[in-house]
Amino acid sequence: MQARSVNHLNPVIMVVDDTPANLTLLRNILEPEGYKVLLATSGEKALELLNRITPDLILLDVMMPGLDGFATITRIKQLPSAKDVPVIFVTAKAEQADIVKGFECGAVDYITKPVQQLETLARVQAHLRIQHLLQVERRQAEQIRAVINNITDCIVVIDKEGFIQSANPATEHLLGYCQQALCQKHIAEIFNFDGEPSAFLEILMHHQDNHPWWRYPCGVRADDKKVPVDVNIREMFTKEPSYVVVIQDISLYRHEIDQLHQLSETDPLTNIHNRRYFEILLEQSWQHCKRNLQGISLLFVDVDYFKAYNDCYGHQEGDSCLKLVAKALNGALSRGVDSVSRYGGEEFVAILPDCHQSGAVKVAENMLNAVRQLNIEHRASEFQIVTVSIGVASCDHSLSQQPIGSTKALLAQADKALYHAKSGGRNRLEII
Repeated sequence: MQARSVNHLNPVIMVVDDTPANLTLLRNILEPEGYKVLLATSGEKALELLNRITPDLILLDVMMPGLDGFATITRIKQLPSAKDVPVIFVTAKAEQADIVKGFECGAVDYITKPVQQLETLARVQAHLRIQHLLQVERRQAEQIRAVINNITDCIVVIDKEGFIQSANPATEHLLGYCQQALCQKHIAEIFNFDGEPSAFLEILMHHQDNHPWWRYPCGVRADDKKVPVDVNIREMFTKEPSYVVVIQDISLYRHEIDQLHQLSETDPLTNIHNRRYFEILLEQSWQHCKRNLQGISLLFVDVDYFKAYNDCYGHQEGDSCLKLVAKALNGALSRGVDSVSRYGGEEFVAILPDCHQSGAVKVAENMLNAVRQLNIEHRASEFQIVTVSIGVASCDHSLSQQPIGSTKALLAQADKALYHAKSGGRNRLEII
């Protein structure tokens, strides 16, 4: 009977037994099958050999003078070089209690005496094969661990709730936390997220690009300094749901990224914010005002009779008109937190955070006057100059009963107010 290939051509098997006849029998069974056999007549001598040689498998007699099999395997499992070597007990005692005790001490199997050749070879081959697979798995795990530990990107493993289970050394370098301190923190704690941690996990997993957080994702260091980062998350195929979060430091590219953001968020004609930026900023401002129980107002602005203006003066003059109107609307704002965006065509929108209806009306009046003062000729208008109509909508988050419950509803309210302003004669503001 030939031994099958295991971790190398001639696996080394140590046989430990105080009876010379048993040693000879096992050697005669194993050596013809290509195994290299080491013999030890006591537990003490086996431990001496293990200080110099690490076998692939140990056959260990249970009943021996001095150190018996149970004491010997306990000592073997304490040796760093031999703790992973599989041990098969060879015993004449087949009582259940002894078998259970052997497994509790670390044995992987047992062979009963008198030893049978075919059974012995089958068990030896099976456990050598298992040991080989375990060694391959350990080597692969070590290689993967080495790659992860030496990679420059931060790698964080989180559970399904978002709590950090492990992190590679690069994460400590970027964020300033030791790996132990990171574990059990929620993933939201190491980013500049201002909200509920569970909500952040949803944003992260589904990569909700429209959420304001994705505009400038930053890692937050242990010293509270912020580092611009790029974040990716992937699900791990494990028994319990878990995820790998890869965090890249993009500090060196922040300027270029900011320029790209500016290009993607700026209207090329009027050089003010575009609709994409408006939608992101509106959601961000809404959430901020809601958390702080503040008011928020929205102005919907439309240039009166603009199609007629284009028909009368041409599209190039129309573009020039829109540029001047955008500049006037922007100039009518008095606070840095307020912003004007081009919504589309001749429509503009203004977001006024922490602003109630009375304040929004004053801003709208300033806008009406600013556009009138441009004094742009418009022969096709009843006013003979370019004017705008404005719809005003406001929401007060400090009120327990609030009819406007979303940014979509706020925008719809402002649009409705604009419709009334236009149908009511234009060149005016309207509140609903």
